[in-house]
Amino acid sequence: MGNITHLFTRKQIKDYAIVDYKKFKAQTDIRMLALAAAAMVKWVDHAKATFSASTSARYIEALYWEPDNPESIAYGIKPGTFAALLEYGWGPRDLRSVFLKQGVRTSKDGHKYKRIPVGKTPKPAKTKPFLASVDGIRATVNKLAPGAAKFAIEAQMSQFNKANVSVRSTQQRGLFLPTGKQEYRTISSNKNMEHREKLGKPSDSWKHPGIRKALLENQVSEWVSLNRASFTGDMFQGDPGISS
Repeated sequence: MGNITHLFTRKQIKDYAIVDYKKFKAQTDIRMLALAAAAMVKWVDHAKATFSASTSARYIEALYWEPDNPESIAYGIKPGTFAALLEYGWGPRDLRSVFLKQGVRTSKDGHKYKRIPVGKTPKPAKTKPFLASVDGIRATVNKLAPGAAKFAIEAQMSQFNKANVSVRSTQQRGLFLPTGKQEYRTISSNKNMEHREKLGKPSDSWKHPGIRKALLENQVSEWVSLNRASFTGDMFQGDPGISS
């Protein structure tokens, strides 16, 4: 999954001609990078406003961007992650079909069962705050030369580099700290009895109600379309290598 950031409108492309390609490309490259970085900042803001602190931290971990090609900067959510489940939703299902796929035993009456660890309510570990802002990114572009601005923006957004996201998505994370003695539950293919353990509450039925689609990606795309002019407006008032 991913989005592509487009910098100019069709009308702007039609109304202006490039007269100094080198100067024009330097300016468009840094503005494209800045707009894509700002989109990532807005995505983080939407996640924090939508989910709890611990959930948003896990969601943000799966966001990525690919700024190597300034003419086509992709950004999105790494597939197969917890964030992808939150973003695109997940229908209701019986979790027994998942838990009883492997490592199961068979009871005397012929039912499959499995003991799984169930920890106490976790508490989120401290995570490093993300301090980048849209206004800060705009200021970087306005105050620094294109080369220096590129370095500064990419440094701020390094956690979203796809290689870094891939590592976090495949290695065990220490986001949650256990708060109590480890407990175990028995899951059985016998839907009328959890291997002789009485069902105490609805969650003991192991039926997941599903996850509602967050669709934050759509909100970010709309923000990009509405705000891209604020990253290019000064190009049409100065000397960026284009002429009307």
